[in-house]
Amino acid sequence: MATFAGSRNLAFVIRSSKIQGNGAFATRRIRKGDRIIEYLGECIDADESDIRYPDGEMGRHHTFLFSIGDGSRVLDAGPLEWPAKYVNHSCDPNCEALEEEDGRVFVHALRTIEANQELLYDYAYERTPEHNEEDEVLYKCLCGSPKCRGSILAPPKPKKVKQAKEKQGKKKQDKKNRKEKKARKALEAAATPAGTAVTTTGATDAARVTTRATKSATKRVTTLATKSGTQPVTKRVTTLATKPALKRATKTLSKGASKRATDAATRSKAAR
Repeated sequence: MATFAGSRNLAFVIRSSKIQGNGAFATRRIRKGDRIIEYLGECIDADESDIRYPDGEMGRHHTFLFSIGDGSRVLDAGPLEWPAKYVNHSCDPNCEALEEEDGRVFVHALRTIEANQELLYDYAYERTPEHNEEDEVLYKCLCGSPKCRGSILAPPKPKKVKQAKEKQGKKKQDKKNRKEKKARKALEAAATPAGTAVTTTGATDAARVTTRATKSATKRVTTLATKSGTQPVTKRVTTLATKPALKRATKTLSKGASKRATDAATRSKAAR
């Protein structure tokens, strides 16, 4: 049994795999989230890895490389006898390889793994626009999973997903803008003295109504006063009595004027 960094026994052994060559098989239950092993290798640059493993000269891609950082550096586990390099690829993995901030890479359990199950993680080699059908054959996957995508290359990113994310982002921004606009209006309203606009409008409307009523009443009273100096009272009252305006004029006149008009109407009827 190999040991993990000299501190404890590994939870797996290396033996022949149906997927490819040798594989790593659990010797006991491994719980979800457990750190299983560190991926160790010689750190080289990407150009050196291309020289060591030229794709054009390989009938089928088979390396022990793990890209780290921005992709300019690679861990080559080929020269080392370290068991992590035997963890095979699967499109439906039970493990994942995660790079930490310091550049070290560890294999973790994605779900609970029972004894004798093979440890697998998705290699997801970087896919570039230059990759073609020949590359799909070169990077052919043999994991045998019902979810197998046929290649160890990372799945292409669907355009619809990207468009949906952009649309969703726009909706979120629009919603944010509406909230900010509403907040600004609320601040402006809070800064304006309460009731100012309403009071001003109400006062203006009241003034207009009062002015119209005053002008109308003044005109009727002035007309009545003018006629009072030139026509007999009987004729004046008779004329007013025949018009619907008598009721409005009576309301507008002072109490004294209304009483005089009523008395005059009574005397006129008596005279007839």
